[in-house]
Amino acid sequence: MDLNPLAPRDAMHLAIALEHGVGAFVTADRDFRRLRMVPATQLTIILV
Repeated sequence: MDLNPLAPRDAMHLAIALEHGVGAFVTADRDFRRLRMVPATQLTIILV
């Protein structure tokens, strides 16, 4: 849990995106900046 300190709502959004095969999403939430994903994950997060 310390590896990716996302708020519960952020974690839920990430889980939904991964479960449904979303290829990318755009967010202004800076919590995603520190996110460390498994190398095989096919998800692009674009920070604006």
